[in-house]
Amino acid sequence: MAGILEEGVRLEMVSQAIYAAWVASARVMRLYRTGRVDVSLKSDATPVTEADRQSDKAIRECLAMTMIPLFSEEGRVPAYEERRDWDLFWMVDPVDGTKEFINLNGEFTVNIALIEDNKPTVGVIAAPDKGLLYFSVLGRGAFRHEGIDFTIANFDSYDYVALRKRCDYERFRSTSQKLPLPRDKDRPFTVVRSRSHRAPELIDYLARVQRMYPNMREEICGSSLKFCLVAEGSADCYPRISLTSEWDTAAGQAIVEEAGRKVLDFATRKPIFYNKESLENPSLLVCEPDVKLPDLSEGV
Repeated sequence: MAGILEEGVRLEMVSQAIYAAWVASARVMRLYRTGRVDVSLKSDATPVTEADRQSDKAIRECLAMTMIPLFSEEGRVPAYEERRDWDLFWMVDPVDGTKEFINLNGEFTVNIALIEDNKPTVGVIAAPDKGLLYFSVLGRGAFRHEGIDFTIANFDSYDYVALRKRCDYERFRSTSQKLPLPRDKDRPFTVVRSRSHRAPELIDYLARVQRMYPNMREEICGSSLKFCLVAEGSADCYPRISLTSEWDTAAGQAIVEEAGRKVLDFATRKPIFYNKESLENPSLLVCEPDVKLPDLSEGV
């Protein structure tokens, strides 16, 4: 896939997305560190917090200069008739893992993806409480940057120009680890699964995986960090049978694919595409390219 942007422009976009994720993460962490979470319910009965709203606002402000359409889990989702011909847009999840944020366990992320011709070509995932930022750009690989302090003490007087320079792609890449990381030769076959979603079909499927890999280890994790664990080589696969939306997976898919892994429709084993009429994804399989796994339909 070549994408529709010139490479130099795309590198500017990933730099701006890193900057947006940093500013949003700072706003999220200011609320998180209070230990008090203001929760309300959206119309679909899912939780939303002030952190979701502040992160969404920060990302929109930081990406406005790109003049590229954006839609987010926490904003107005354009009707399909409005967006069906979009070939370039941002897809954002301001706080992925809202339940993990509410539970104060640190397993939440800020997700930003750039979609070109229905495929994610830029992915940025910040894990604010862990000081981690994963990022990728089409044809340039995927990277992990650790040890970030996302604190901004005073938002009104902060030097945002200096921060934007710090988030330049080439500068950021030079101090980051390329993915996948070297594999621990003693690590058993590892499956990562959701902390908040464990469908009966998934339990059955994992039992069949364990018959194939008797030493299988399960890693339980929230948010898009599961994509990151597969991308960095800490896990071999992430099966997801329960519901996800496109904004849950776009940034993770960009990073996983640039790390040489795959994000597939679980049933068909074909790639996932974006800007569908329904923004719901099919069941997903995130995995290393040559991993052997049972089919979803076997024994279910």
